[in-house]
Amino acid sequence: MKTFKSITLATLLLAGTSLFAANPVNDQVDPDKVAQEIAQLLEDPSFDYEDGTVAEVTLKVCEEGKLQVVSVSTKNKKAKEYIQTRLDSQKLENNLVVGKTYTLPVTFQSLS
Repeated sequence: MKTFKSITLATLLLAGTSLFAANPVNDQVDPDKVAQEIAQLLEDPSFDYEDGTVAEVTLKVCEEGKLQVVSVSTKNKKAKEYIQTRLDSQKLENNLVVGKTYTLPVTFQSLS
């Protein structure tokens, strides 16, 4: 079995940029750093997937600053479960706006 790495950072960087384009955020939030944090949370998926598997993830920031996964739209059930498990109730170092909802695309790609 091939070793799969994390979500492609370039995709998340692009996603991070589009994530913040439509949503107001704290002046101190760096979209690239948030995208990198999310990429780290989604590192080393433990399931098989086809390159290019895409999911649209909707997140909300709770009062405690933790992420709440509102929805994951994808055809791959294992990818959906993986994203929900890895992101739900996680707190990012970069504080997003509490109560705001963010939507970002996530693409799984092999880096090997």
